Amino acid sequence: DGMIEDMADVIAKKKAKEEEHRQRELRLRSQVIQRNLPRPTASDVRKSLGDLASASDVEQRRAEALVADELQLLIDRDNKMYPVSTKSRKAKGALPPDLEAFEESELLQARGMIEEENQKLISERHGGGEDLAESHARAMEILHAREEEANMSDVAYLKLNFSSLKSELEKQSHVASKLEKKIGILHGGLEAKHKELLARLGKARQRHQQVQHQLHSYRALSENEKVAAPQRLAKLKMELDAEKEKERVLQRTYAKLHYARAT
Repeated sequence: DGMIEDMADVIAKKKAKEEEHRQRELRLRSQVIQRNLPRPTASDVRKSLGDLASASDVEQRRAEALVADELQLLIDRDNKMYPVSTKSRKAKGALPPDLEAFEESELLQARGMIEEENQKLISERHGGGEDLAESHARAMEILHAREEEANMSDVAYLKLNFSSLKSELEKQSHVASKLEKKIGILHGGLEAKHKELLARLGKARQRHQQVQHQLHSYRALSENEKVAAPQRLAKLKMELDAEKEKERVLQRTYAKLHYARAT
């Protein structure tokens, strides 16, 4: 009595309860959603009821109008709550219509009553069970005829679209061919210009390298002259001073000789 329940059992029970809740919600949805059937529209429903209705039976027409209104609400609610595409799921719109909530047992009871009533109507209209197959066959013929008519309409629409697209593609192909020729001419001119500019760039690069080499040589010569020039100037100054001294000595010697000769 003091045992702690295993976590795996707790998780399993929780998943089972969630799955039971999901299945119950699924059973409360319309048969179209449960069976993933093609979605009907309100106009389809009204047309089907009109084809099967008796024009002389006023009460039946009123009942069928009420059924059509109810189906309209169901279709609108299914489209809002369970949209077919992801785009319509994201689209903003009015809230789904509110419908009266029923228990699952009530829905099953109502379904049984509808089946029973349906069997009675079929028996009254056709006079027995043997005509049920004929009625079903006639209804299937109507459905197949409508489906074939819709398919033929779709085929004609697709053929028209195909012809239109084919004509547009041929027109675009002709325009693309002209543009391709223009691009080829323009590309040829640009390619020639590119080669010319490339050759000029090569010559300019070569000339630049030569000038760079000359500049390097002149800079090296300038650095050497900065060192050698003062040394040469100092040497020349020494030589000049020596010559001046030599000239003074010679001048004195000449003056003495000239004086001696005059006396």
